Amino acid sequence: MKKKAAVYLEKDDGGYTFKYDEAYYLDASHYAISLLLPKNKSVYKSEKLFPFFFGLLSEGANEYF
Repeated sequence: MKKKAAVYLEKDDGGYTFKYDEAYYLDASHYAISLLLPKNKSVYKSEKLFPFFFGLLSEGANEYF
């Protein structure tokens, strides 16, 4: 099975930016990664790391966010 990018998550001085990969978005067989991040063309922005991604970090890494 070939791996595909599902999303792009970037950090800059203003915080975090999240968006779905175009091919992932267009493929109806792929679902949203989270109920709080619906699958659409929107670009999500947040000053803090999105809770979905924060929950994936190890406990030691959580103290930095």
